[in-house]
Amino acid sequence: MVGPVYALVPARALPTVDLSKSVWGELLPAGIHTAIHRFLTKAHLPLLLANMAGMILNTVVTCVDAHVGQVLSLISLVLWLPLGLGAPSTLRYDVVRLVMGTFDFWFFSCTTKITTVMVLIYFWDLRFCRMIVDWIGFHNIGLIDGQVRGIRHFVIATVVGIPPIILLLVWVMLYRLDGCTSFSLMEHHNKHTQFNLSGVDVIGNGMVTLSLLMTKLVVRKRQSLDSQP
Repeated sequence: MVGPVYALVPARALPTVDLSKSVWGELLPAGIHTAIHRFLTKAHLPLLLANMAGMILNTVVTCVDAHVGQVLSLISLVLWLPLGLGAPSTLRYDVVRLVMGTFDFWFFSCTTKITTVMVLIYFWDLRFCRMIVDWIGFHNIGLIDGQVRGIRHFVIATVVGIPPIILLLVWVMLYRLDGCTSFSLMEHHNKHTQFNLSGVDVIGNGMVTLSLLMTKLVVRKRQSLDSQP
C-alpha cells in the first residue's frame, strides 16, 4: 500500500528579478542617470573619503556645544550627501520592490522616521542636518539586500554607523546635549497615579530599536558573505 505523497509548491508564481535595472536608472532620465553613474565611478575615492569625514563630523556634533555643532552638522551633510544619494544607483530596482513589500522594511522605516522627527524637535536648530544624514543612511542600510556590488563596504559602513547612534542615545538620556531640553508628548494624571511620555523616551526607545535592527542586518549579511564560495 502506497502512502500519500506531499509536494511543497509556491502559493503563487515566484517573482522574476532583473538585476540590470537600478533604482535611479528607472526613476531618472537616461542621460541624467548616465552622468550620475559616470561621476560616481570617476570620483569614487574622493567621495568615499568625504563620506567618511562626514560620518566622523556627524559623530562629533553630539559632543560639542550648540554653535559649533550647527556648523559641523552642516559641513557633515555637504560632505556625506553626494555618495549617500548615489547609493540608489547601485540598488537593484526589482529587489528593492520586493524588500519594500515586507513588514521588516516598513517597521524599520517607520521607526527611523519617528525617531528622526523626535530628534529634530529635540535639537530645533541647524543640528537637524545630522538627522538628514542618519535618515538617508538608515534607509540605505534597510535596503542593503538590493545591493549587488560593494556589499562589504555597506556592511563596514553599517558597523561604523552604530557607535554614533549609541553615543547620541547616551548623551540624550543623560541630558548632555547643549541647548536641548526634553518635551512632553502625552500626560495623564489623577489622584492615584500620573503618566508622562516625553520626547526623550521615544528617542531612547527608537535608537535602541534601530541599533538592534542594524546589528541584525550586519550579522545576517556577514553570514551571507561568509557562506559564499
